[in-house]
Amino acid sequence: MKNNKENEDDYLDTFKKMLLELSQSYKEFPLSIIELIAENYNIPDKELKILIRNLHKNKMLILKNNLFLFNF
Repeated sequence: MKNNKENEDDYLDTFKKMLLELSQSYKEFPLSIIELIAENYNIPDKELKILIRNLHKNKMLILKNNLFLFNF
């Protein structure tokens, strides 16, 4: 069974690619759009929350006025 770090690594590249594509269309976007598109990329909700938290902590995903900005 994989641990949390291995699961996160499995989805990290996909998540970053998803955010890059999203940021090319929209400068800022709400959490609901991230959740909807993550579903299309088959990223489980549990993993999505971890990815969002970690990228936010590392200042790659910035939250401002309830909108996210991907800082790549």
